[in-house]
Amino acid sequence: MKDVYELMELFNSLSIQEMELEYHGMKIAMRKEATESREVQLVQSEPKVFTVEVPAKEAVSKSESLNWKEEIERKKAREKEIEREVGEVVKAPLAGTFYRSPAPGETPYVSVGQKVKAGQVLGIIEAMKMMNEILASEDGVVEEILVEDESMVEYGQPLIVIG
Repeated sequence: MKDVYELMELFNSLSIQEMELEYHGMKIAMRKEATESREVQLVQSEPKVFTVEVPAKEAVSKSESLNWKEEIERKKAREKEIEREVGEVVKAPLAGTFYRSPAPGETPYVSVGQKVKAGQVLGIIEAMKMMNEILASEDGVVEEILVEDESMVEYGQPLIVIG
């Protein structure tokens, strides 16, 4: 849902009047109207329609707008800080659910302090009922695992630090 709010904020800041996006079986349509309110429709592949009223750009308080922007900036700064401190940061190649082990209750693929070889499985991301292996691109030692097991990850989000 956070992604939808970020998308709405981006759309609100642009000068375009209408936008449609289809992602993972969900259709998102946004239109700006003269009433200064925004309507967002989320349409899944089934004929269910969800409508959310979004306040006009002027109606969003400056502090709310700054809080979102500050949070995004802090996240980007942390990612850059991690990349400077270590050799390789393995990032999510797609959005989905990150799993550290092949099945619930089984031993995780890797743990902090473990040596890994290029091509070794570090975890998996489930997206659209497909399991996608996350592989190490170089030899090294797992220095930090940045996401919790079974957590949602975004495209490009840092997952594991290998030094």
